[in-house]
Amino acid sequence: MQNNLAESVSEYLEFLERSWEPALEQAAGLAAQFPAPKEFLLFGSGDSHFAALGLSMLLGRATRTQVLAARAMDAARYILPAMHQSSSDVLAFGFSVSGEVARTIEGIEVANTLGIHTVAVTSSTQSTLASTADTVLSLDLPALQIGPGLPGYSAALLLGTAIGHAYASPTFQKKIMELVLELPAVLSDWVPDQIARGESFAQTAQSGGTVFVGCGPAYASALFGAAKLIEFAGEYAWAQDIEEWCHLEYFCAEPAMPTIVLSSGGRGRTREEEMLVAAKALGRQVLTSRWNGAPHWPQDLREMLSPFALWAAPAAFALKRRTDLGQEPFRGFGGGRSQAEGGGVSRIRSSQRLSLNELRLLP
Repeated sequence: MQNNLAESVSEYLEFLERSWEPALEQAAGLAAQFPAPKEFLLFGSGDSHFAALGLSMLLGRATRTQVLAARAMDAARYILPAMHQSSSDVLAFGFSVSGEVARTIEGIEVANTLGIHTVAVTSSTQSTLASTADTVLSLDLPALQIGPGLPGYSAALLLGTAIGHAYASPTFQKKIMELVLELPAVLSDWVPDQIARGESFAQTAQSGGTVFVGCGPAYASALFGAAKLIEFAGEYAWAQDIEEWCHLEYFCAEPAMPTIVLSSGGRGRTREEEMLVAAKALGRQVLTSRWNGAPHWPQDLREMLSPFALWAAPAAFALKRRTDLGQEPFRGFGGGRSQAEGGGVSRIRSSQRLSLNELRLLP
């Protein structure tokens, strides 16, 4: 598995290097067409939602406007229907790798009805989402062996970072550009060690349920990590915010509960330190993955770019669990599941879509 992972890491870094310029060009075109939005609404499901959430700090800082990263269901059926007609100051971004997720398409359709400019962030320019949105941002995906999800997740992060660059001040643009160009080299030194740490933890931590913990952009990485453990190994896993762990998981009866803490040493650092003291006092099995960036990187930008890094230990942990448990990804789509539309009876793609008028008639 180490060889496959090493090859995939190299491909991942090459993807970041070759795709940054195309991402910048597309984002610059969007900013030229819509130069001064007052609000950014980002939404998607699964990995696409996690990417959107991981971008919200960077986009908020870069654009100096309100950024809301929502789940597709919340956006389509709760947030957008409550907005006023002709909300021309809003940009709505639907994130979906396949471009066929019904709830994300529904959100874009509702936004269109409201007169909101819509943007599809997808790897499929021929998809329903792409044909429904006003603008399409897309990158060709690498074929990574690290596992399902990482290529599309990484493309969404790169496009979102380019959007932040396009709407930022010249000074902040320069900072983003410098760090993104340095990112592959910094990751090449950091990721292999985190892969080894994740695999080692998988060998020693008890099975049955793992909580991934982080705050800010690292919480988005925790969600991504928990999803990989579920998808790869079929184990029970979930993500939690650092502060909320202190209110909830701290009181779980299982003393050795495997806990993976994802950190960039950012705004939540002091709370992370307190949380780790508490976890140790309870006897929890803890792996901490700390993203340090480069020594000269500003703390805030290091934290904003942490989703590009903090997938490494969780993915390696999940892949090792899959191997040890003899599992197939997505349970081989057995047990009542089906590969059709990505889940069969769960109807990810064929779920009934409601119009704005239908939604507003609901009680």
